[in-house]
Amino acid sequence: EVREGEPGFEAEGLGHPLLPESVLRTSDVRVEGPGRFLLVTGSNMSGKSTLLRSIGLAAVLGQAGSVVCARRATLTPLRTFTSMRIHDSLTAGVSLFMAELKRLKALVDEADRGARGGPAL
Repeated sequence: EVREGEPGFEAEGLGHPLLPESVLRTSDVRVEGPGRFLLVTGSNMSGKSTLLRSIGLAAVLGQAGSVVCARRATLTPLRTFTSMRIHDSLTAGVSLFMAELKRLKALVDEADRGARGGPAL
């Protein structure tokens, strides 16, 4: 449901629409009122990035009048901004943290090849 009034986002059973039900973890999220924000913390590969993507998708899809992957969702018109430069893969089980590690490993391997007299960047 999209409503007018104080800025806010509330969802029960929010999940990511691209994940199969067998691995889908849902969350209840509520951020209401001007100046409010959501602080998401947790260990590596615990679903923080997936939760943030789920919120963003629900906001965009809900405002477009589409179906949202949640038992219930209510929001006001919101501006949505995002910046994620690392490529992870929900379907392959590669978290943002794991993708960063793989990228770092590739850089270290390349530097090591250069140090041994092989081709380097």
